[in-house]
Amino acid sequence: TQAIAAGGADALREALAEGEAAGLLPEELEGARALLGQEERRAVARSTLHEAVAIRDVGRLHSALQEGECVGLDRADLENARQILTEEERRSFARQRLQEAIRGRNIPTLSDAVSQAKAAGLSEADLAVGQRLLEELEGAAREEATRQEAAAALEEALCERDV
Repeated sequence: TQAIAAGGADALREALAEGEAAGLLPEELEGARALLGQEERRAVARSTLHEAVAIRDVGRLHSALQEGECVGLDRADLENARQILTEEERRSFARQRLQEAIRGRNIPTLSDAVSQAKAAGLSEADLAVGQRLLEELEGAAREEATRQEAAAALEEALCERDV
């Protein structure tokens, strides 16, 4: 236990080697070997968690957080990963909602989805198709409104002429 406090797994490995060299019995080394196994598992979990944080993959973050909790990683490491997981889940949801809104081609729904995607921090590339389609749909709606206004004005003028 002092070896872990002093230098982690490396110090524990060294202490085990010294114990073996001094002729300690296997059962006397058993506790230290168990601690070494736990420390090594913790180191692997920490590395996996850091990798998952770096690539910001939702599935890997979930798995790495679960393993990190099981082996008792530091609260700060786990909280940082949870925060990134929350951000990435929000982005994923916004991306999915934007794709659905693009397929639906409904102006209010698409406008909301684009706004949500921007707020979630999606890249310009992720937003481009939705923004372009929204502009096209709004332009077509304005043209249609202008046509309808012109048709109504024409009909009104014709009605006034009949009088």
